[in-house]
Amino acid sequence: MLNEKQSFKEKIVYSEKFVKKLEEYVITQNIRDIQNLLRDKEARLATSIDKERQHWDFNKEKLVKEQCEAVENANSRIVRFLERYIRLNGCNVLDVGCGLGGVSVALALRGAEVTAMDIDKNALKVAKLRAKEHGVKIPFNRCDARNLPFASSSFDIVICRQVLQHIPGDGKIKAIKEIFRVLKREGLLYINTPNRSFPKDHHDTELWFVHWLPKKIALPYAKMRGRYVPMLHDYISYSKLINTLRKEGEIQVLTNFLTYEDANDFYNHNKDKINKSFKYLFIFKILKMVSKFITVNKVLPIRIIIKKKV
Repeated sequence: MLNEKQSFKEKIVYSEKFVKKLEEYVITQNIRDIQNLLRDKEARLATSIDKERQHWDFNKEKLVKEQCEAVENANSRIVRFLERYIRLNGCNVLDVGCGLGGVSVALALRGAEVTAMDIDKNALKVAKLRAKEHGVKIPFNRCDARNLPFASSSFDIVICRQVLQHIPGDGKIKAIKEIFRVLKREGLLYINTPNRSFPKDHHDTELWFVHWLPKKIALPYAKMRGRYVPMLHDYISYSKLINTLRKEGEIQVLTNFLTYEDANDFYNHNKDKINKSFKYLFIFKILKMVSKFITVNKVLPIRIIIKKKV
C-alpha cells in the first residue's frame, strides 16, 4: 500500500496517454450535450449556442484539470469523512456510479478492496486507465444500479455519489433498495445527491424553485430564462430517501449536520475556516440555530453517512 505522500502527490502526475483519453471523453460528452440541445427547435433558432449554455460553464481545460485532481479531492472530501467512522484498510467497498474512477482510486490507495461499477462504458475506460496509473487493482463492472450483480450483504461500505439524480422516476427507489441489499450489517452507506427540498437547482439550471414546478412547466420556464438544457433531472428529497431505507431495515444516520454528527462537531473540524470569514461564521450560526428545530440535512443538498443496523 502506498503512503499518503506517494498516493496523493507523486502518483497524481498522469501520463500523456491518460490525459489524452480524458480529453477525448470530456469533448465527446460535450458534443453529445450540444447535439441534444440542437434537437430542440428553440435551441436551433438561438443565435449562439455558447451564449445559451454559459451556465453550464464548459471549459475543456478546467474539466480536465478537475479530473486530474479527482483523487486528491476525493481524499479530502470523502475518504477522510469515512475514516472518522471506519478503518478503510481491508474493507470491501462498492463504488456505485464510479464515473471516471477518482473516488474508487482514492479508496483503493487507502487499502480498501474496491469494486467499481458504472453504466457508461466510455467512463469505465478512463477509470481503468486511471487505476492502472495509480498502481491499484480495481475490478470495474458495467452494470445498472437498479440491478446490481452482487450477492446480498457483500460490502462493508457502499458509495453512491452524484448518481441518484440520473436515474429516472421510480428507478431511483429500486437503486436505493439494491444498494441497501448489498450492504453488510453495520456497514456504511455514503450518499451525495441533490435534495429536492433544497430551493435552488444547482445541478441543471442554477435557478430557484424550478425543480418544484410541474414537469410540463419547468422545462419551458428554464428555456425562457435562457437555460437550454435537454432535460431536467429528477431529484429525491432527503425525507423520501431516508423513508425508503427505513422500509428496507433499521438504519442510523451518523451525520446530521453537513456530514458531521452535529453543529459542534462541524465547528471543531472547520473552526479555522469559519473564524477567518465573517460570511462563514454568520452562515454557521444561522445553521446551528436552525438545527435546533429541524435536521439541517432535510433542506440542504444530501451528503450523508448512514449505518445499516439490520
